[in-house]
Amino acid sequence: MTNVLRGPVKYLFYIYTIWVIGAFSLLLTHLSEFSPQFLFFLKGLYHTSCHQLPEKTFILWNTPLLVCCRCLGIYLGSLISFVVFATFRFNKPSIFVIFALIVPLILDVSRLLLHIGGYSKSIGFISGSIFGVAVSGLIYSVIKESPNK
Repeated sequence: MTNVLRGPVKYLFYIYTIWVIGAFSLLLTHLSEFSPQFLFFLKGLYHTSCHQLPEKTFILWNTPLLVCCRCLGIYLGSLISFVVFATFRFNKPSIFVIFALIVPLILDVSRLLLHIGGYSKSIGFISGSIFGVAVSGLIYSVIKESPNK
């Protein structure tokens, strides 16, 4: 991973990793019991990237996560796939593959907008995870082509 994670990319990766771990912070600390102000801050922070609707959020050990199932899938999918891309030194993914990985999310969201069926947390998580792999592949492609590798 040292070949890919250099310079500012390394720091962005670390910040993103902290962001993904933060989505689980309520599980680790039960912040609502100890610091309602910090809980309010975290919810506001994650609200910038997620609607946080309770009916679309995974609840683990009676504690809702800070992001919906789809956003959690995007975060975890992109983080895990980027680590895999960088660790095993994959070639640059083709743009066709990247766009093919975006299709499940587009189909899922379109289905919901057209009121065909209801929301499924597991489908949201899976389509988000696949989209996360696509985003990670796109970022990895840009990094691989960058002259400052």
